[in-house]
Amino acid sequence: MNRKEIVEKILALRPDLTVEDLQRIIRTKIEGAGRLLTEEGATFMVANEFGIDLSNGNVVGTGMKIKDLIIGANDATIVGVVSAMSPPKSFVRRDGVEGQVARLVVSDDTGTTRVVLWNEKTSIISQGKVSPNQTVRISHGYVRAGLTGNPELNLGRRGTVVVLSSTPAFEPVTPQSSLKKIRDLTEGNYFVNFVGVVKGLSRVSSFQRANGMQGQVMRVRLADDTGRVRAVLWDDQVNSVKETKRGDVLEILGGQVRRGLGNVLEVHVGGLGQVKLLKDSELSEYSIPKLTKIGDLRLGMNDVDVLGRIMDVGQIREFERRSGGVGRVGSLYVMDGTGSTRLTLWDAKADVLDEVSLDDVVLVEGGYTREGLGGVVELNLGSMSTLTVNPEREEVQSLPHFSSNAMAIGELNVGMRSIIVEGDVVEDPEVRDVTTRDGAEIRLASLRIRDESGEISVTLWRDLAEKVDGLAAGSRLRIKNAYVKMGFFGDLELSTGRTTELELLSEGEVTSERGVDLVNDLATVKIQSVREEESTEVQGRIIDVNANSKVFPSCPNCMKRVREEGEGWVCESCGEIPQPVPRLIVEVVVEDDSGSINSVFSGAVAEELLDMNSDSAWNVAVQAGSEGAPVYNARDRIIGAIVKLTGHVRRSRRDGDLRLYVERLTIQ
Repeated sequence: MNRKEIVEKILALRPDLTVEDLQRIIRTKIEGAGRLLTEEGATFMVANEFGIDLSNGNVVGTGMKIKDLIIGANDATIVGVVSAMSPPKSFVRRDGVEGQVARLVVSDDTGTTRVVLWNEKTSIISQGKVSPNQTVRISHGYVRAGLTGNPELNLGRRGTVVVLSSTPAFEPVTPQSSLKKIRDLTEGNYFVNFVGVVKGLSRVSSFQRANGMQGQVMRVRLADDTGRVRAVLWDDQVNSVKETKRGDVLEILGGQVRRGLGNVLEVHVGGLGQVKLLKDSELSEYSIPKLTKIGDLRLGMNDVDVLGRIMDVGQIREFERRSGGVGRVGSLYVMDGTGSTRLTLWDAKADVLDEVSLDDVVLVEGGYTREGLGGVVELNLGSMSTLTVNPEREEVQSLPHFSSNAMAIGELNVGMRSIIVEGDVVEDPEVRDVTTRDGAEIRLASLRIRDESGEISVTLWRDLAEKVDGLAAGSRLRIKNAYVKMGFFGDLELSTGRTTELELLSEGEVTSERGVDLVNDLATVKIQSVREEESTEVQGRIIDVNANSKVFPSCPNCMKRVREEGEGWVCESCGEIPQPVPRLIVEVVVEDDSGSINSVFSGAVAEELLDMNSDSAWNVAVQAGSEGAPVYNARDRIIGAIVKLTGHVRRSRRDGDLRLYVERLTIQ
């Protein structure tokens, strides 16, 4: 019978009960079992306790096989051999009464199933009356869906377990006869057995269960000749692998396949499972990882092996975890012949940054990818991942070394590392002092350089900023070991690290191709004639103010938007900062008789356009409760103004349209 039919029969034989009364009894049964019962299972139990005969439904009698167990069956009896069992565990019902639950795994010649023992039925285990390899008869059980959706036989008050002294007339399914390959594991398999090479191990984590009992969990990454999988070991199973190391071979018996973090398959091994260390296994040859090229990395990848040469070494920084405590994170930048990527290392794994040098080779085993700044794919080293410095692999010989040739600016892309660029300084560098998150004062320089293929913004820090202070436009620079990132307006930006080198090739000289100063001697052109990556001067009328104009809190170091967390401020790039600075951005549409162009004002030119400094604009925004308030208030005065604008034309990565990023403003 299905649940609906059983409910109808209960109500027919118990006219004193209403539908609401019966539903309340069923809910009480579920809550009393600590929500370990499904609604179907609770309904069967209620019918049994009322003594109602369900024989005209899906009643399963004695002599049935495990493969024939049907969810919803009642009064089922099977004979099988005990493969495994878990000790009784206590839980507290909603009514405060303590209950107990234990499990057996029983096999016959057709399959394997779990048998769930409730309350007093668990005594057969606690009193040592049953053990693995014994033959048992399980009688008067009811079948419901387990956590994985597979049929499980449950024993309530009417159920019995009898140990048989005779040898079964069948050959039971045994773990050895049901070994699987990793590629054959599928979600919902609840008693799987396989063998794998240990590729990585996590630390042991302890926790407290709802019933106050202590538990522990550990994850092991395993591989065979068909694939990889993560095994999650619980409680006593952890103790059997604490001394295991990478390269060992483990046999997993009685595992349950589920979906874990990142929607990847995991095999959970608890009280019903077993973990064995195998000696002299042929699987040891699969300890050599198959490599994934950096150019083939995509978002959402888990458990990948990558070989790369170090291009840059970042610094280790500390951060406060939301769960409490202090964490550590650092980065390496690695490349192979197909591309480059950032490799992020967490906590103790970040210590390797103090031991490696540029041009070292690292082997990442068991990494995972995620999206970094600017949408680029980054590689992360997780708790079970490993990193080997200068491994003995044949592929190391094919990895490229750093190139001494300068790249064309027009060929740069987000995520490129350790590149060399040469270019002419477009305008005098802007040098200022900024405050880091730890309160230190450092120098920062902003400038733009160009070559024959295009131009790009450059940010220089500390000593490099000092080198360009007072440098005249037209000077030619060579920048080595820089990296490309996404700028504030969606354009490319060249930034520098501790390994960056700056060389002044010539000072104050203008190349013959440019002929005149790019800023001061520009001739006014029609808007229709402006071209991407050019410095230009246009004159026209402001006809509209775009809605994304605003003032907002920004990082004093990188000028990006910051967010408020608790009583402090956090920049996505720079971490915690002592105090943000207001940044004013105004975007307008300027039109002449040939066309129109979106023009972006920031910093001093935005203040000049609004006739208001950024601090005043921020006060207006706070009082109005809107970041766009100061621009909206000045909208009527701005629209219709005749302006002459000097700046650079770049294509916005937000919508792909050309924009004029204004550097000089004349209101006529």
